[in-house]
Amino acid sequence: MHLVMVQNSAWLRSVDREYNDLNSKSQEAAQELKLVQMKILDARSHLSKLQKELDGKFRYYYRTFILT
Repeated sequence: MHLVMVQNSAWLRSVDREYNDLNSKSQEAAQELKLVQMKILDARSHLSKLQKELDGKFRYYYRTFILT
């Protein structure tokens, strides 16, 4: 009986360690995901700004050189 309890205890510790390891990795992955999502939002914002600048330059050159 005592041997079975020791084996179960070792097994539970092993499962607990594995759970903690996977939980830690999951949290790290969630943090990485948030970081990548923020970088994507920043890139989209920057691209939007560049597109607005390009559109403005196009309108300026179109009015200045094409319509005159």
